[in-house]
Amino acid sequence: MYNLGATATKEPNDADTSKKKSSEKKSSGCFITTAVCKCFGKPDDCYELTMFRGFRDNWLTQQPDGDALVSEYYAIAPTIVNRIDQMVSSADIYQQIWQRYLAPCLKHLEQGENEACKERYIDMVRTLKAQYC
Repeated sequence: MYNLGATATKEPNDADTSKKKSSEKKSSGCFITTAVCKCFGKPDDCYELTMFRGFRDNWLTQQPDGDALVSEYYAIAPTIVNRIDQMVSSADIYQQIWQRYLAPCLKHLEQGENEACKERYIDMVRTLKAQYC
């Protein structure tokens, strides 16, 4: 199973607070969040979203191209979500996104296969960008 990392007990400093605010800001407008929450009625702190956020915050952003991938994602995610939400078949589209990309990504994370998750993530972002932006 994917380890989200242990947190040491300490007083938060400015860097910790800034990082937390940045992470909270990133979670809004996220089409992974929208897809999971809309299709399955899950809360914002559900297991799946916690796993995806842990992957983003604890592994992906530490990769040489990680910050650029995350920046691209957050630049296009609101447009993708808005366009999907305007479609009559939005629930079906989110279900397809879950089945094609997110469920396999989650399985990769649970098996510690971060690189495989990253590749599927890149495919998802590029495919959805081509379709909806």
